[in-house]
Amino acid sequence: MPRLARAYIYGAPWFNLWLILLAANLTVSALSRWPWKKHHVAFLVTHLGIITLLTGSLIGRIWGTEGTITLFKGDPPTNRLLVDQHQLRVRDVDGIIERLSR
Repeated sequence: MPRLARAYIYGAPWFNLWLILLAANLTVSALSRWPWKKHHVAFLVTHLGIITLLTGSLIGRIWGTEGTITLFKGDPPTNRLLVDQHQLRVRDVDGIIERLSR
């Protein structure tokens, strides 16, 4: 079920538009209190925080790579595992590549 939601809702192009419209709505809401007074600080900080989260989400959706990395104590991070690919490629220290199909 989460994979279906990711494909049909969160992966859809209209979802990016929805994020942009939500950020625009929050921006207009914050600007509607202009000129800001001292008692508006919490309101503005809250709206700015949500806009920052939405912007980061949009940047991650467009240019980000989703994946995981396994770190072992004392070893540098030398391997990488990408999610949602048809094959998993593992490269040894010697450069040998193993392919595992799902």
